[in-house]
Amino acid sequence: MSIADAEARAWATSRGTLDAKHPAAVQPRRRPLLTADDEETVREIRGGIMDINSDSNGNPDGDKLHLIVEEDEDILATANATEVRIRPAMDSGAVANVIHPADLPAGVVPSGNPQGKHFVGANNSEIKRYGHCNTVLKGEALLKDVTCGWQVAEVTRPLNSVSQVCGPPEGRGEQDVLFNNRKCVVVPPGIVDEILKKVTPVAQYDREGGLYLADLVVSGFARQGAGR
Repeated sequence: MSIADAEARAWATSRGTLDAKHPAAVQPRRRPLLTADDEETVREIRGGIMDINSDSNGNPDGDKLHLIVEEDEDILATANATEVRIRPAMDSGAVANVIHPADLPAGVVPSGNPQGKHFVGANNSEIKRYGHCNTVLKGEALLKDVTCGWQVAEVTRPLNSVSQVCGPPEGRGEQDVLFNNRKCVVVPPGIVDEILKKVTPVAQYDREGGLYLADLVVSGFARQGAGR
């Protein structure tokens, strides 16, 4: 398999199909975003990514990870807090990192919610909020230990917000988040911009606040003879 074929397999996995048994199933073209003729493009993308990694490693602060950091918040975890194992999901639909109070280790206390403001779920239901806190995260999934700022709320699973991980919309950002059909990775900022210099995206969702949104039109599939 050529370099481009291997890269194409990685970059082309974001497209899916409807269930083949569904009457409206549509099979998209199986054309990879990068083909075997794009060896030079692949090399240029790799070169740009290597430059970004080099800049990151050469940064005086390169020994620090700023993943999922919430600034201007007091760290409420005590030195003797117990450890709790959690399995958060990376969620582009979450505007904040959220965690249930039962998932917090001993010694980590939510700040409280004096304003009484709560989150709103996708079905417009109220999600009770208990305030914020900070914790330290470590594990095999992380390159190094990181500080994570959380909103404490009545959720069933801890969520890491893509927009919070990426940082403020202004400027270069703090990290990039990439997904394919097997994994999600957090990488130095600039990787996505480097890819987009050489690859036209199949779809694009631009950031508005803490969400990534696109204006789309929904229609049904025309049935044969429907216009008669």
